[in-house]
Amino acid sequence: KDYSNFISIKLKDILYVHSSDNKNIIETFNTKIAVNKSLDFLLKKLPNYFIRSHRACIINLKNVVLIGNDIIFSNGVKINLLSRKYKDEVINTFKMQQENSKQLL
Repeated sequence: KDYSNFISIKLKDILYVHSSDNKNIIETFNTKIAVNKSLDFLLKKLPNYFIRSHRACIINLKNVVLIGNDIIFSNGVKINLLSRKYKDEVINTFKMQQENSKQLL
């Protein structure tokens, strides 16, 4: 819920959430949705495969295909919101998720 609107978004469709101009923007495969909730609030509500990559960004690791200096998502979108503070945790969590998904196959 944002303001007086109810918005339904499938978690699998979310690429990342980032701060922009005092709003938080949920970026999906198809659209951008501005919400009036803090990143901390959103992170607490999201499953553990959503992880902070920058003080102004939360990423959905299930939609990430490559992490280097940039983060590249499965649809080709590239962002550079990976700070030194969060980089090791993001990379380690991404690797563990990749290993877990291989074990399930």
